[in-house]
Amino acid sequence: MNGRRLHVWCEGDRGPTVVVATGIGSNCLEWVRIQRQLVPDHRVVLYDRGGLGWSEWVPGRRSSVELAEELHATLEAADIPGPYVLVGHSLGGSINRIYAARHPDNVAGLVLIDASHELSFEKIVKEFGWRMGDFDRWRRALTRYVLRPRGIERARVQALGHRHHHDDAALTVPAEWVEAAVALTLSSRRRRAVVAELLQNGSSAKKDLAAERRSFGDLPLTVITRSVTSVDTYFGFRDPEFARRWMKIWMPLQEDLATLSDNSRHVIASNAAHYVHVDEPDLVASAIIDMCEAVRKS
Repeated sequence: MNGRRLHVWCEGDRGPTVVVATGIGSNCLEWVRIQRQLVPDHRVVLYDRGGLGWSEWVPGRRSSVELAEELHATLEAADIPGPYVLVGHSLGGSINRIYAARHPDNVAGLVLIDASHELSFEKIVKEFGWRMGDFDRWRRALTRYVLRPRGIERARVQALGHRHHHDDAALTVPAEWVEAAVALTLSSRRRRAVVAELLQNGSSAKKDLAAERRSFGDLPLTVITRSVTSVDTYFGFRDPEFARRWMKIWMPLQEDLATLSDNSRHVIASNAAHYVHVDEPDLVASAIIDMCEAVRKS
C-alpha cells in the first residue's frame, strides 16, 4: 500500500467474503475467536491498519475517507474479490459505512457493532459540557504518551513480571496468541497509531460521515449495540451515572444507524459493553452468519 506493507489475514474459501474493520487501536487478533467460529464455512478477511498489528506505520493523521480508501486498495492489492459482508466495530464501523457509500457494488451486507455516528462527538461534548481546555489537556496527555519510550515498559514487563498486559490480552485473544498480543500492544508504532486515530475520531470523523451519509436502499444491515446498563472502563464507564448519560445519547444514534437501510435489524447485546465482540462473541458470530446466509439466498 503506497510503498508500505499492510497485514492481511484471509481464512476460509466459501463466500460471501467477510471483511472485518477493527476499532481504534485494535489489531486483528481481537477477532481470532470469531474468525474460528466462521471458518471454514465462511471466508474471513482480517487486516491491520497502518501502525497496528503487523502493519507498517503510516505517518500522519488520516481521515475516515482515507482509511476507507486504504481498505479498498488493500483488498484490491490482495486480490480479494467482492462483494463483501463488511463488519466494523466502533471506528471500523465508520470506515465501513464510508466504504459502502463510495463502493456500493462491492458490498453485499453491512454489520455495524457499537459504531460511531456522525453526531456522537457533538452531542456527547454538549451533554458533558466539555470545553476546549479539556481537549487541550487531553492532547497534552496524548503527547506525553506518544513520547514515552515503550522499550522501558517492555523491559518492566520482562524484568518485573508485570502481568496486567497479559491478563488483559487473555480476555481478548486465544491463549496461544497472548504473548504476541502483548508485544504488539507495547510497540511504538502501535502507540503512534492510537494517538493518530484518537485525534482523527472527532470533528473530522463527523465531517466525513456526514458528507458520505446516504441511504443504502435494501442492503442487508445489522446494527449491534452495547447494553444500556453495562459498565466498563471505556471513556469512564466505571461510573454508572456517566454510563447512563452516555447511553441516553448513544442509543438513539444507534437506532438512527439502523434507518440507513430499508432491510435492517437492530440487536442489543444485553451482556456486553463497548467491545461487544469480546464480551459476546457468540452473538456477533451468529449475526455475521445470519447475514451471510441472507446474502447467499438473495
